[in-house]
This record gives sequence, C-alpha cells and structure tokens, in this order.
Amino acid sequence: FKQKLVKTMAELEVELEEHPKLDNQDIDSDGASQSNAEEQQLSKSGQDHLDDGDVGVPTKHSNIPGATMNFVNSIIGAGIIGLPSALSKSGFLFGIFLMIAVAMMIDYGVRHLIQCGLKVRKTSYEETMQYAFGNKGFYMASTAIFGFAYGAMIVYHVVIGDTIPKIFQTLYPNSILCNRPLVVALYSILFMLPLSLLKNMASLDKTSAISFTAVIII
Repeated sequence: FKQKLVKTMAELEVELEEHPKLDNQDIDSDGASQSNAEEQQLSKSGQDHLDDGDVGVPTKHSNIPGATMNFVNSIIGAGIIGLPSALSKSGFLFGIFLMIAVAMMIDYGVRHLIQCGLKVRKTSYEETMQYAFGNKGFYMASTAIFGFAYGAMIVYHVVIGDTIPKIFQTLYPNSILCNRPLVVALYSILFMLPLSLLKNMASLDKTSAISFTAVIII
C-alpha cells in the first residue's frame, strides 16, 4: 500500500510539474499568435493609411537627365523669347545685371526650399508649407502654384496664337490654320489638355526635352 501511495504521489507530482509547463506554452503560443495578428492588423491598417493619405507619393521616378530637363523647362519657357525686347528697353548691361540678380535670388530660394523639405521629410512644396503653417500654408502654396501654372498656360496660348497663324499665312495663305481662334483651340485640345491631365511630372521628361530643343531653335 505504501509503495502504491508513493507511486501515486510521484505521478501526481509529475503531472503537476508538467501541467504549468503546458499552460505556459499555451499562453506563450496564444500570446505570440495574438501579437502576430495585431502586427498584421497594424501593418494592414498602416498600408491602407499610406494608400489613402500619402497621395503625393510619386508612383514613377524620373532619372537624372529627365529631372534635369523638367527643371530646365520650368525655368526656360516662352518668356525667353521676350528677352531681346527686355534687354533693348532696360539696357544691355543693366539687363544682364538684373538677370544675374534674379538668378541668384531664385537659386537661394530653391536651395532653402530643398533643405526645408529634407529636414521635415516632405517631398513637395505643398506638404512643406503644410508642415510649417498648417492647412493655410497648404492652400496658399497650392493657390500660388495654380496661379503660376495658369499664367504660364495663358502665355503659351498667346505665343501660339501670335506665331502659328502667321507662319501658315506665309506658307499656305488659304489654310484653315491661318485662323487664330481655331489654332488656339486645337493647341488646347490636342497638346495642352493631355499634358495637364498627367498626375506625375516624371512623364514629362521627353516633352520637356523637346520643348527645350524648340526654344533653342527659336
């Protein structure tokens, strides 16, 4: 009887020793599963937030030559055609001085804008303004960019309306392209509208190169 009692007590002790281990393993397994599930949920929600919130993240990146062409095209536009007239009215030396002064101010502003974007980890002018001044800064930057781009489009339409009809009047006097309103409308629909609908400027690297080449020829 004593031997059976000792054996039974030993078996109970073994079961009691193994039972907490099993419980701990189950708790660790359940905790690990719950932790993994929470991490997956957080990762999924973070990805959804990234897709919904960070709409300004570009989906296509341009290479260095393409980015250079876009940058140069944003500086050298249709206004370069009016430089001879501006120099003739302001004087050659004073006109050169004004161009150098404006170029230095633009370079100063662009460098500071890039440094601010790097410090706050923002990739656009609007987001940098929003970080510094809140929603008011975002809307101010968006309005300024819209006004600048809209004015540039008007300038291009005026240039096209002043040059293309005259060229066709010289070469083909009876052509329908001698009509200024028609030329401006065709230019708006066939060229300006498709390029304005692009969501990423990286797609404009080839058209920027063509534009820059055309400016040099003109």
